[in-house]
Amino acid sequence: MLLCVITGRSLAYALTIGLVLFLLYGRREGHSWADLLRMCASGIWRNRYIFLNFVFIGMLTASWRASGTIPYIVTAATGLIRPSIFLMMAFVLCCLISFLTGTAMGTAATMGVISMAMASAMDVSVILTGGAVMSGCYFGDRMSSVSSSALLVSGLTDTDIYDNIRNMAKSCAVPFAASCLVYLALGLAVHHGNTVPDLRGMFSREFVLSPLSVLPAAVLLALASLKKNMRITMGCSTVAAVCLTVLLQHADPQELLLLLWRGYRTADPSLSAVLNGGGILSMRRMALIFTYVSAFSGIFHGTQLLQGLHSLVHRLSQKVVPFGASYLTALVTSVISCNQTLNVVLTHELCGDLYETKSEAALALEDSAIVTCAYWPWSVGAASVLSTIDAPDLSILLAFYIFLLPLWHLISNIRKARVRTPRSS
Repeated sequence: MLLCVITGRSLAYALTIGLVLFLLYGRREGHSWADLLRMCASGIWRNRYIFLNFVFIGMLTASWRASGTIPYIVTAATGLIRPSIFLMMAFVLCCLISFLTGTAMGTAATMGVISMAMASAMDVSVILTGGAVMSGCYFGDRMSSVSSSALLVSGLTDTDIYDNIRNMAKSCAVPFAASCLVYLALGLAVHHGNTVPDLRGMFSREFVLSPLSVLPAAVLLALASLKKNMRITMGCSTVAAVCLTVLLQHADPQELLLLLWRGYRTADPSLSAVLNGGGILSMRRMALIFTYVSAFSGIFHGTQLLQGLHSLVHRLSQKVVPFGASYLTALVTSVISCNQTLNVVLTHELCGDLYETKSEAALALEDSAIVTCAYWPWSVGAASVLSTIDAPDLSILLAFYIFLLPLWHLISNIRKARVRTPRSS
């Protein structure tokens, strides 16, 4: 994994080698090739509905770009920015976009790129801005109802995603507020200029910027608040965005299927880095990785390959609170897994039964495995964001939210454990 990241090769090479090694291990343990293939198939079949979610997420992100939804929201939100509060607003706006779109990479490519451009124009530290952007990217990547990682956790733990989001909102309230205060203090303390770029003029060359553009986002939030099925929710939001693309942006109806398939492509080179993306094809890499990881999961279950590590984690959880064991496990697995999906699956396999309820297990995954993948510069979770916004690796250390979140969860769990444990006389 690490070698693939360093050399820029696709992780598919490492995942293929890993699958072969796991299959050879299973064969050595006495399992037949047919049994091993059935294990792989059972892991993939168990998570089959998540693959369909990838299709809906791809269509949603493409249609939101084409309809002007993302450009309008970004333009309206950045109008609130002032140089002295820029860092805090960059964090908050990236939180907003990532919550609506459910993707760290998509947020980095839109609001993240814009934030870095504004930082350069206002002479604000790109290291600090990169940290604020990464923090905001993982806010929504963790708890958006259309986030592939949130849907993955929901599927693995067999929990309701809306219940998970409610729990995550409670868990992140203090870390979010603390991050806002830190970025506000840093923004007031560091040097900055007074120039604020004109984003409305830039986006108006490509789109009709109308308040109607928020309709797809409103549909998504309304149906999500009613706890409708996520595929129905994303489908209705996509339909609303497609209608706006034709009626408001005057797109050719004959090109809509191509748009949903390959994503949005702008004819303006100056906007391509910010707007291009989305589409079903954009999810193919995620789907491929998830196919491998689901096969790994089946092998782990069938061969008990992780049993030794599982026992070690259980002994560790008896010395610290269960979340402490989950967090340490996620830290270690994130170093070697190099991607979020495998990190989530490994952490779940090792720590999933440490908790009394499935909801607690889901929240522990969200507050550990989802964010620890962004700690390491060689991980896809960090490298994809940093390379997109052209920020230095040092920005990771200034992404306060992704460190405060598990720390607060750990502190809360330790306090609860002390309350439950009777004092010795």
